[in-house]
Amino acid sequence: MLRMDDYELKVDGHTIRLSGAFRLSSLIHYDDVFAPIKDMIESSGSVRLVMADVLFLNSTGITALARLVITARALSASFTLVGHNGVPWQQKVFSSFKRLYSDLGVEFLPSQGS
Repeated sequence: MLRMDDYELKVDGHTIRLSGAFRLSSLIHYDDVFAPIKDMIESSGSVRLVMADVLFLNSTGITALARLVITARALSASFTLVGHNGVPWQQKVFSSFKRLYSDLGVEFLPSQGS
């Protein structure tokens, strides 16, 4: 587990859960934080990345996430992004990533009461 003041990353088998707000200033910083995700894509070929509790991801973070999608595509890895249907940026970004990797899994958890 990686925990900082604003965000957290937890690994449980082939599932990685991110939560919080990601406001890192450069791709190098995101590369460090997302290293466990990339390592799992490269080593196991199967990752479920749950981002339903990520409230904010800046444009640099979106670029870093796109690079993970491209890595999964290059390795023909099973990669699934899980968001929350109540977070509009996740719906927009995750759907656009399907253009980068047509085999990308995209799921959205329902809002409470739905």
